[in-house]
Amino acid sequence: MNYDALQRLDKNTKDRRLVRLKVLSASLLLLSLTLFVWTLYLYFEYFLTNCNKKGFPYDNCTLRENSTNSEALSKYSWYRPGFKPCHEGWVFKDKSFGCYYISNITLAWTDANKFCRNMSSCLTNILSDEDMNWMGNLTNDHTWVGGLQNGYVYQWACQQYNYQKKISPLSTLWASGEPRLNNTPQCVQIWKTETGFGLDDHYCNLSKRFVCKALPIIR
Repeated sequence: MNYDALQRLDKNTKDRRLVRLKVLSASLLLLSLTLFVWTLYLYFEYFLTNCNKKGFPYDNCTLRENSTNSEALSKYSWYRPGFKPCHEGWVFKDKSFGCYYISNITLAWTDANKFCRNMSSCLTNILSDEDMNWMGNLTNDHTWVGGLQNGYVYQWACQQYNYQKKISPLSTLWASGEPRLNNTPQCVQIWKTETGFGLDDHYCNLSKRFVCKALPIIR
């Protein structure tokens, strides 16, 4: 066999090895993706299947309403004797699993937002009438929350806690006649009405009380 034939044979061998290596790499990548997808599927399938079973991981997959005393908290796996879920001066709400800071000072919306972020929190979101009435009754005043106007839509400014980003203009959380889109960007407040509380858009530079929300301390 001459030298040229040996070179061709060597090149063909290398080409075949390269093809095999590419096929093997593609197969391993496909296997990894398949395992990843199955892992996600099995996790969520297990969670959803067991969601309504008592105590998994919280009753009805949420924390039930209870007080913040040790007897009520002791049923959770992360509880420790003397455990306090929030920093001093914050209020723990079980159902939303959050710590809330109710301000006693008044600030413009932007300054209130900075105030909350300096405490590793955000201006709170509002997802239910229960949340709104609970906060409204605590402040008993017009109160800034984390919503603001962005063009022709309203959205929650903080995504840290997986807030639903947009606030539907058709939401029943809005007070009667609200929101009213304005050329000047508006911010969202809890508005105290004669019959209760509702969301309202207002000028962001006005000073109001505000509510910050943070995750509980679990470690």
